[in-house]
Amino acid sequence: MLCSKTMPVVVAVAVASLSSTAVSALLFHFVELPVGWCLIAWCAPPAVMAIASTGVRRKAAMAACAFLIAIALAELTLDSLSIRQRLEHGVRYEGSYLEYFRHNDPITGYAPRPGAASAVKFVGTNEIYRVIYTINTNGLRLTPLATIQAPAVMFFGCSFVFGEGLNDSETLPWQTAVQCSGAFRTLNFGFHGYGPHQMLSSLESGWADRIASPPVRAAIYVGLLTHA
Repeated sequence: MLCSKTMPVVVAVAVASLSSTAVSALLFHFVELPVGWCLIAWCAPPAVMAIASTGVRRKAAMAACAFLIAIALAELTLDSLSIRQRLEHGVRYEGSYLEYFRHNDPITGYAPRPGAASAVKFVGTNEIYRVIYTINTNGLRLTPLATIQAPAVMFFGCSFVFGEGLNDSETLPWQTAVQCSGAFRTLNFGFHGYGPHQMLSSLESGWADRIASPPVRAAIYVGLLTHA
């Protein structure tokens, strides 16, 4: 059995360990690079042992605490270098589209919300694009108006079709309508990450046909093999 003098130390170390576990869980949930801070949090159990013990146990606890602090400082130093490198060379997005642009959709899984949203992309401090994405009331990227009698051409696919980094008038469906002098109603069903499964669901559900309405001249799919 543990003696009466040892029991308070064991309890204190156990409490410190539970506290370190709780703090680590919170750090992993709220902090982007938590490992260094978690190592510092785990200095609590050996620190308690060092305070409450004497002799060899105290020396061992102090050594463990010093080791954890050394590893934590190394980790935090590497984290700061990583953050600086990402700020200088990493990809970063800004704009109102980050706040509300996507929503859950029963047909495609996720879809853009109707309205206009700004999107800005940076690589390091260099601005790559600054555009406006306009989504119509049907949930499609805006394309030129055309007469209802004009044959429809439906475009399906990923951000290549949607036009990531492009303004409304620069997308493939919009330019197709312009180059054909308005002879076709072009419809942009594309969106970030969409694959053939979104196209299939849009057609099987009848949603795409309801939006396109006859006559439909063609359906064009553009995408990446990784989206299949």
